[in-house]
Amino acid sequence: MKGYGEVVRNEVNEQPTRFDLRIITNYIRTMKNYILLMLALLVAVSLSAQKGPDLMLWVDDHTGDQMINNLDIIYLYVPDINETIEKEEWDRKDIDLSINDISLEKITPRRIPKPLAIEPGDSIYSNVLAFTIQKELFTRSQLDDLRRLERMTQVFVSLRLPNDAVINQTVAVRINSDASFLRKLSLAAVGVIAIFLLWIGFWKGALKDISNATPKPYSFSRSQIWWWTLIVLTSWVYILVSTSDYSLNATALVLIGISGGTLAAGYAIDKKDEQDVKKAAANPNALAGPPPKRHQNDEGTNWFNDILIDDSGNISIHRAQVFLFNLCFGLYYLVEVYSTLEVPTFDESVLGLLGLSNGVYTAVKFNENN
Repeated sequence: MKGYGEVVRNEVNEQPTRFDLRIITNYIRTMKNYILLMLALLVAVSLSAQKGPDLMLWVDDHTGDQMINNLDIIYLYVPDINETIEKEEWDRKDIDLSINDISLEKITPRRIPKPLAIEPGDSIYSNVLAFTIQKELFTRSQLDDLRRLERMTQVFVSLRLPNDAVINQTVAVRINSDASFLRKLSLAAVGVIAIFLLWIGFWKGALKDISNATPKPYSFSRSQIWWWTLIVLTSWVYILVSTSDYSLNATALVLIGISGGTLAAGYAIDKKDEQDVKKAAANPNALAGPPPKRHQNDEGTNWFNDILIDDSGNISIHRAQVFLFNLCFGLYYLVEVYSTLEVPTFDESVLGLLGLSNGVYTAVKFNENN
């Protein structure tokens, strides 16, 4: 009796030898998968090489107003950039940065003196380029575009290096600001000054006219200089506390000068009219014409009516004109200060318009009571 192993061996040996195609097919299929995997790896490596370094951008908002202003700093993290600059001996002036097509090429990026972390717990970055915003290097349109960048979540960054290499990448905008205290302090200071000026103007009678009436009417010229004192002083304090910039410009001086000159001229006219009234009361024949009647000696009603009504008892066009010019340009002044943290500059035409309208007001007022 044959053993099981012997029987099996004989049965196998008795089978005819044949070529099995399935082994070749499986081998080819396996090799195909390996080839596809290798190609995928090569493509991934190629795309990674083309992507370039991962940039990071954040803004040091020293005023805390969520807008990029003068002296704010834009930081750009570029891997190994400082080592490369030193190794290649590049001039930092030849490094140009553009953000959303806003060119910062006139700003020379400086190297920060120590590693920087955006927020507590962040990684420490040493390869950072710092671009300090300088308003004199930009046009008004560029500054407006820059101020809006801080409120965006992402921006497109293009960095051109001295070897003509260009790094283009869309990056997230991050904000670093510790100026909330200064922001609140500046608003508090403005509030205190505004309340004080309102108190002396309306409760203590600083805006009242020279008059024998009770209650005295409000004076237009005094209201005008009060208005521009409020605007210029609060704007200056707001900028000073927020940015430590204490400078003023010629526009502020001219505005105070125009309103102050109008007040001085109006005061002189009022004193002359008051003396004429007294002379006429003491000696009716002392004046060549009829005695003047000062409408300022009529009882005051409210601030709006008092400053706009003339001797006819109606709102006069010349007073309304000066009132509207002062109102519009004053509000524009405040909006500019809040938006830019800078004292605005009015051109000669605007200042001339205010000066001319005040001159017309003074000329009409000179003959108003005669």
